[in-house]
Amino acid sequence: MTKGRWGTALELLLAGSALALTGFMVIHEIMQASVWYGALAMDRLADELDATGLVGAGVVAVAVLLAVHALAAIRRLPLRVGEVRAFARTAGSLAHWDTVTWVLQVGSAAVIGVLGAIHLLVAGEDLPVEAVKSALRVRDLASTGFYDLLLTAVSVHTAFGLERIATKWGCPGRTVARALAWTCFAFLLVVGFWTLIMFHRIARGG
Repeated sequence: MTKGRWGTALELLLAGSALALTGFMVIHEIMQASVWYGALAMDRLADELDATGLVGAGVVAVAVLLAVHALAAIRRLPLRVGEVRAFARTAGSLAHWDTVTWVLQVGSAAVIGVLGAIHLLVAGEDLPVEAVKSALRVRDLASTGFYDLLLTAVSVHTAFGLERIATKWGCPGRTVARALAWTCFAFLLVVGFWTLIMFHRIARGG
């Protein structure tokens, strides 16, 4: 495979894994939001999913997708000392929105890489999913801001990553792509934080 075709294949792999992870995040947040209706509602949904084996398989699939996505994206990062210095010299003077979103992508990816891996390990070892167990985990890590930071990073990375992909491939246009990005960002952030609030209520016995 030529260098040009290899680059195109990696771009398609990056876009495909990004779309798959976005779909997972939306579905994940909707299912987590079942806790809005009480711990019993979430437990019933979790039991149904666990009976199909989807929970365990989902953890593995997400871990693989994250690894594939990271490997496809890492070639874009300034990893050499000279590249880092050149970027540091010019980044402050570049006010273009594409540059801003690129910096947001890199920063949020670093946060997700660390906190996301910890979350997958902890949640994966604490199956089956139960509302009370999730609530206690959220409560115990509240002082560190763990899930607040992870949720914000995921919302930023997902929403504006989609905008960058849509802009790169010319669909559905820059203006529409940006509007969709902000809509996605607001959805993930609002639904996610309200779910965290509900977990805190359950942890308090409310």
